[in-house]
Amino acid sequence: MSKHDKINPEAWDILNTDEKTAVSLSLGHGKSTWEAGEIMQRAHFKYLEIQKRARKFLEIFTNHLEKYGSLFPGDLLLSFPFKEYLVLTIIERKNISQSVKQMEDPSYGVANRRNKLIINEIKKLREIDTESAHDLYNLIMDFDRWNNFRILPIEIQEPSAFKRRNKARNVKHLKNITTLPQFSVMKVIERYSYSGKYTKVYLPLISGFLTDDYKIISVKRKILITKEITGIGLFLFTSRAMSKEFANLVSGYFLNSVKNCKTGQKFWPEFRILMSKAYNYKELENIHKSRTYLDNALFDRDKQRVKKRKEKILPGEERVSDTDIFYPGVLK
Repeated sequence: MSKHDKINPEAWDILNTDEKTAVSLSLGHGKSTWEAGEIMQRAHFKYLEIQKRARKFLEIFTNHLEKYGSLFPGDLLLSFPFKEYLVLTIIERKNISQSVKQMEDPSYGVANRRNKLIINEIKKLREIDTESAHDLYNLIMDFDRWNNFRILPIEIQEPSAFKRRNKARNVKHLKNITTLPQFSVMKVIERYSYSGKYTKVYLPLISGFLTDDYKIISVKRKILITKEITGIGLFLFTSRAMSKEFANLVSGYFLNSVKNCKTGQKFWPEFRILMSKAYNYKELENIHKSRTYLDNALFDRDKQRVKKRKEKILPGEERVSDTDIFYPGVLK
């Protein structure tokens, strides 16, 4: 019996055509990743992504289906529209546009309304204290981060399993912190500046309206205050030095530099590292605390790049493993 014969047929049916082809070429025909990529007429890194996705989906769906018999464990009471949305996007692998056109509930056809409904359903599922609820929640989150398109709202997405960045989210952060109106900047300074003896965190304000294009203010480290600032979408740091480094980096790139491929390659890794060190980073990114190991993996290579660049030990590009680039620490 070949490896292909041992694959769970129900899990196999969930894979799309490219994923089935990638697995068949690898397991059924013993092709190397380079050979399989050429046969599928895909770049090597893209083939690796498809193959890894297929293997992961076979793993998670086989385990789930053999344990519960279907996507939804029998003891869970979920709303019909949410179940219908999950069947269409996960089991039938339809994109969001195709899925909502088939759904009976018209609310899912309106993006803002759909996002609110899904966020609420995921929150309720996460709060159910049963093994079946935890398993379904983890399957949905894993599918979303491994799939070739996202099915969950950006507010509750976890970092992609691949080395691709959620650049839209990072750009959103940057736009928010660098485009505050002058009145808002002044009100933030007036409302939150604190110089007393209470424990402080530091808020970098970045604006062309400010002297030197930024200002660091100390803020009282109280839950209510940090929650308010996080709600505005601003970053807080535990040290003034780190706050200043962040402000210098962002203001230097977005307000003063010529933005091109070269400056961007230098800016983005450093920005992601500093962003991850923010006091309120988890809240800003909406990352579930029990799964922060996923986030840590995203920053390892950035740290290596910045360290090597600062030490000037890279006279030329070194050859690295494609698998390590696109799937750091995954499916070893």
